[in-house]
Amino acid sequence: MRYSLKDTIAAIATPPGIGALGVLRLSGEGTFTVASGVLKNLRGEPYNVGGLPSHTVHYGYLVAGNRVKIDEVLFSVFRAPKSYTREDMVEITCHGGPEVLRRGLEVLLETGARVAEPGEFTLRAFINGRLDLVQAEAVLDLIEARTGGGVKAALDQLEGGLSREIKDMVKALGSVLAQLEASIDFPEEAGVRNGSGVLEVVDDILDGIDTLLDTFKDGRIQREGVATALVGLPNVGKSSLLNALLGEERAIVTSVPGTTRDVVEDYLRVGGVLFRFMDTAGIGKASNVVEEKGMERTRRCLDDADLVLVVLDVSRPFEKEELDLLRSAGSKGVGVLNKIDLPRVWFWEDLSDRLGEVPFFEVSAKRGDGLDELKKGMAEIVARKQSTWEGRPLLTNIRHYQALVRAKEALKGFRAAWQEGLTDEFLAEDIREALKVLGEITGETTSEDTLEAIFSRFCIGK
Repeated sequence: MRYSLKDTIAAIATPPGIGALGVLRLSGEGTFTVASGVLKNLRGEPYNVGGLPSHTVHYGYLVAGNRVKIDEVLFSVFRAPKSYTREDMVEITCHGGPEVLRRGLEVLLETGARVAEPGEFTLRAFINGRLDLVQAEAVLDLIEARTGGGVKAALDQLEGGLSREIKDMVKALGSVLAQLEASIDFPEEAGVRNGSGVLEVVDDILDGIDTLLDTFKDGRIQREGVATALVGLPNVGKSSLLNALLGEERAIVTSVPGTTRDVVEDYLRVGGVLFRFMDTAGIGKASNVVEEKGMERTRRCLDDADLVLVVLDVSRPFEKEELDLLRSAGSKGVGVLNKIDLPRVWFWEDLSDRLGEVPFFEVSAKRGDGLDELKKGMAEIVARKQSTWEGRPLLTNIRHYQALVRAKEALKGFRAAWQEGLTDEFLAEDIREALKVLGEITGETTSEDTLEAIFSRFCIGK
């Protein structure tokens, strides 16, 4: 680390801006000394914070230079190891004015603390063994959660749901490795291939990894919302539809085809489901390099989306490219027949023999006709497609997903080596690799660079 974890750290733990309350946070070996230098009771006497019982709240003044009152405050005392960081901690609750908090932090720094790095409180909780790395990352997920499902998934990980699954795998593979190493050291004894059950253990772990990997799509939806791409030919009304759904002018709308050159994103909550809309450039023949790049991004959005709204203009003839779009959207596709306020050229029934069971909705983005039915239908489609994940860990983090894929590959390598009759030395290497990768998830074998990258995403004060 580029800084000492023995320092006493301080930070404003509440968001910027004006609020009723604000919190200043202290942690580290010198916490009680620093706090005693800035806190006085109602009689004007300095508090001996180090002599106060843990998990108690006290009333007094935050002062500067032992004289000047900054604010009337409450402060909480937490003695190691029963604190968030497992270090001595003090949390000072002030009034939530920016100047009060700025001056409060200033006097803490003048009295011996330094400003905490982003995520340093949680990093100390990890280093001191209160949280593993999965749980530490879940703290950030809980802060950033946009949906109720995202909160639930993060809380489950914070409580150790995913960690227990990973640690069970590590324990089982540790036993396999011990048997392999014993077989290598004592080749005259019966080897692992003779009724030891090693292959069955590895197969069970592979099944467990596959089960976790299968939850990733649902986990991403719970964390980030349903990625919903609006696609179609130029000037069919994609941006108008986005604005109508959101109830605001989020995307530029003109009569000129190709107005949207880049992906425009925004969020809408419908029936408890969060949709992350992506308004894309129209698919067609590009007239310049900018339009071509916009269409490339549209195609990527089409691949990445969980739901694809293919916007069609019923006031002009249906085109082959639109049929191709509906087919390329596959099971994610929904037909949205726009501009029903204008004279119609075609009806959905004209296409049903070529489209099968693709759901469709008729709307007028201009007048608002059919928008409520479209929103309700989108929520119902997502609810039907989402698998049931109650009672099992949900994978929400791409780092965890990629690590599990690597662990799976190592164990598949073990299985192949077993079937080819390779020696126990080769088998042991595959197990060691799987253990190393699984350890990266919980933090047991994670590099310092990875730790810094993870914790740098946290806000200062957490």
